[in-house]
Amino acid sequence: MAMQTDHDEARALQRSHAMPHILSTSSTMLGVCMTVLSLTKLSHDPLPYWLIDKVVALAALLFLTSCLCSFVSLRDVSHGLARSLRLEQRAEWIFMTGLLLLGVGAVILAFVVE
Repeated sequence: MAMQTDHDEARALQRSHAMPHILSTSSTMLGVCMTVLSLTKLSHDPLPYWLIDKVVALAALLFLTSCLCSFVSLRDVSHGLARSLRLEQRAEWIFMTGLLLLGVGAVILAFVVE
């Protein structure tokens, strides 16, 4: 039983070191989404870009949510490490979903650009 506890503590410590990275990376990716949205608005023919706009805007919302979850998990350690780690795990999953959507937007953009 002591071995399991040591393993759990080591895993929790490893996860707590990843918390600031999710926060900074998700905020950076939010900026990338804003840049892509701005660039699609410069097109003279906005019709092919409507799907890209929607996908990238949804990715931006996911990155913002990930950023907020990560921030709260860093600030709210007083309610317990387990709760903080759960929040950070949610932030990671939300971040990965946003990254997937941004990748889909990039693939669509590659086929739309002539």
